[in-house]
Amino acid sequence: MKKVIIYQIGRLDRDVFKEYEFEINEKPFKTSLSSFALRQYFCCEGFDPKVILLYPVSLPLNPSLRGNSGYPEDCNKNLEIALQNPKVYLKDPSHFFDHHPHTKKADHYYLIHSLGEYNTLEGTIRFDCYYHDIVLLTLLHMLDLFLKEEEGIERIIIDISSGHNIYVSALIEASRFFGTWIKLYHWNGLIPSLEIAFSDPIIPGISRFKINTEELKVQALFSSPIGYDDLNNNSLALKIYPEKNQRDKKRQLQSFLENFAIIFSAIKNNTPLAIYTFGYHDLEDIKRDFDELVSHTIDKLKQAYDSTPNLDKSAYIKVLLSFAFYMGLCRIIKSQSISKSNEINIDKLRNDLENIYGKFKLNLNDTILGNEIDKIKKALEKDKDIEWKSLSTILYPESNITPPQKRNFFAHAGFEANITECMKNGKEIYLRYITKHIDMIKGWLKESV
Repeated sequence: MKKVIIYQIGRLDRDVFKEYEFEINEKPFKTSLSSFALRQYFCCEGFDPKVILLYPVSLPLNPSLRGNSGYPEDCNKNLEIALQNPKVYLKDPSHFFDHHPHTKKADHYYLIHSLGEYNTLEGTIRFDCYYHDIVLLTLLHMLDLFLKEEEGIERIIIDISSGHNIYVSALIEASRFFGTWIKLYHWNGLIPSLEIAFSDPIIPGISRFKINTEELKVQALFSSPIGYDDLNNNSLALKIYPEKNQRDKKRQLQSFLENFAIIFSAIKNNTPLAIYTFGYHDLEDIKRDFDELVSHTIDKLKQAYDSTPNLDKSAYIKVLLSFAFYMGLCRIIKSQSISKSNEINIDKLRNDLENIYGKFKLNLNDTILGNEIDKIKKALEKDKDIEWKSLSTILYPESNITPPQKRNFFAHAGFEANITECMKNGKEIYLRYITKHIDMIKGWLKESV
């Protein structure tokens, strides 16, 4: 069944049970939250909708909410505990939100950090967190749920009808990163629509509140989220896994980032022989390590809700988007039945890359690659069989041997004559890189990511 995922910032106030009449496409729905009205609407439209509430942990730290006759008994009891023992409450805030009046109506909820000072019966308590903690944790929860519920998701609705401006702003920012992540992950494929929903202002005396939706536009350019400086000396991987006991995880992350950079650079810079030479990770292995990274980071952020773990948001965004793009690239490359090989038939390489460049709209790369391959074929058309031989001796038989040139490598679709070998068997032509130059080629690709 077609799925819809609806996100909204959860609330807790004296009127939390009050129902409002919402209108969606001229259909009325009476309920306490606009996201619940959206769920009812999508049910009527034949979808399988899920409402996900994001609760700021500071919600119960409001003495004016005490003794609310509209709350269930267990909610009032847990509210009193939170106000009298805020430090105890913060060790396991989920115990309170398990009994929040809206939790039973929602399909799932997540806790997010809060900012600022709040009053309790034990005095004020301060949340020394950062805005980017909220953004990052929200994004990670979105990614985690998406990968679990991925099949069948057609629409993702970000309902901004409730919540303090800080939390709504963080939700929108996280959603933009989320939208970009999905586009990179499903490059050139079918992706869910990402939409903002908002109701008319809830004003006394108004009987019905219209809910509108509009597209949340995001871009995913053919551009690497990481650069050479991020790869050099494990710079980016160290920001994610800085502890000594995380060396294995750091090495594995570095391996993924390097391979992504090499594959991306090979496509962007039109050096496709490198894709076959260096290969790529299995998609399921990338997903497994991505899931572990997401879980690990969520755990770090949830270690304390009243203080920050000081995570580098920029570093994490780079890694998350790189994983998405790597999975997107691997999916496309695998669809061409490309596998790691020290040598490749020149016609297969040409056909494979014609399709890949078409998906990325890299028409100039395709033209240049075709010209370089035609040049090699023409130089060999009179030869029936030749053993492995350097391209320099085939294309420039009378020229002096020169050191490999990085500029020539990228100018000639990766077929730098001094580092590329060619073999012909009848009509079949094969290409490969000379083994002793492999590390140099890898370095050139990473430098040019």
